[in-house]
Amino acid sequence: MESNISRDHLAMEAMKVILDKTLSEHYSFIERIKMWLFSGKSIPILTSCPNEEKVAKLAYKYADAMIAERDKDKEE
Repeated sequence: MESNISRDHLAMEAMKVILDKTLSEHYSFIERIKMWLFSGKSIPILTSCPNEEKVAKLAYKYADAMIAERDKDKEE
């Protein structure tokens, strides 16, 4: 069965996962204290803003690896 999932689609899905794992929310100092007092958990101080170009390159690298694996399975 032929797969119709494109390289761009695979890269987009990989990018979603990469960004989901690297982004965090920013809380003010007062908000962090309130959350720590009520939940006992430490809260992230800074927002992580990854370099878009690096994220895109990594996503396409993952997409290429997925396509190579898919093609390898087809040959077998």
